[in-house]
Amino acid sequence: MRATIIGLCDPAWSASNQLLKVDTRYGAVVVTRAGDDCCKANIVFHDQKKEIVSAGELYATREGLFQTAEGDLVVLSTPTGARGMPPNYWVLLISASSMADIGDKNFFTADGTFGMRQLGNEIEFDLGWENRKHKTAFYRAGVIYVGSDNAKPGPTLAKEDCAYVLNTLADCRKNCPEDGFMSLAVQRNLVALDEKPVFKSDRFFKICKDSCTGAAFSTPDARKQLCGY
Repeated sequence: MRATIIGLCDPAWSASNQLLKVDTRYGAVVVTRAGDDCCKANIVFHDQKKEIVSAGELYATREGLFQTAEGDLVVLSTPTGARGMPPNYWVLLISASSMADIGDKNFFTADGTFGMRQLGNEIEFDLGWENRKHKTAFYRAGVIYVGSDNAKPGPTLAKEDCAYVLNTLADCRKNCPEDGFMSLAVQRNLVALDEKPVFKSDRFFKICKDSCTGAAFSTPDARKQLCGY
């Protein structure tokens, strides 16, 4: 859930409620818990704040700090509170006089991938795969642009993803539990892989179910169907 900057506030806060402090050229950006509430916090810069919420215990992580001509770019993450779901990401442009939340509404990762690199006065963000398209974002001159690569995706699933899929399939064959046997986190991981090339979770679940009713799978066949090689 994304919040907007809500205006001026009393900048005083209790150090015991501090979750994160990021020092910029223009002063500290501080994330503080909202009183005794486990799931609400404020991002504070001088006399500005933005309120953030989570469905569970809230904490904050500094993902990056970049110096640009327009100001310092602070990239933070906070949990959504939903198990297995990627965090929320916040992109804050800090100048001598203000804090601006410039994150686009589409600035999120569907499959859990998140990476950054600075290229001169621009910053490139890797947001993984969404709808089988590679998703990226760029910071340029105070603005975040989010888009997808329309090039045809590769014919195979990444090796580390394929290893996870095959190990999970082996666990299924070994345990053969009742319907709903997989943890919610595992199910979400498999659904996230649907965003990437080749893999289809419904195909995975069919192989898994068949293997528990006598139609044992061979690893090479399963890898071909699920990973593409």
